[in-house]
Amino acid sequence: MAKKTRRGRSQDRKRVAGGQDYEVRYESKKTGKSKGEVKRAVKRVGTSRKKVDKALGAKSKSKTRPSTKRRGGSSTRSKVTGVAKKVATATAVAAGLALAGTVVGELRGAETPNESSTGHANEH
Repeated sequence: MAKKTRRGRSQDRKRVAGGQDYEVRYESKKTGKSKGEVKRAVKRVGTSRKKVDKALGAKSKSKTRPSTKRRGGSSTRSKVTGVAKKVATATAVAAGLALAGTVVGELRGAETPNESSTGHANEH
């Protein structure tokens, strides 16, 4: 048997195999229609899952992301954790920039006396 690629699996998910009982059962349960209605729809419109869903009157999935809100309101704990992470990141960045500025300042300070004393670098 040939190795299945991602593309092959993706294409397979877009089809309804009317001869496979598990596929027909799944579509039947998803749409609330009988197995016979699902098989007739596959014969009538083809094996495309979108076309079968449309023929059976199922709502098509939207391309938007599902809501991540929990029932009963938002979680204060998760909000606090998110803010704490942002503050920690900002603090770390600020400390890194301060350290980098100090190092750059020291490097500039070390180069300046040599160049400014003679007017030219590496001149003897």
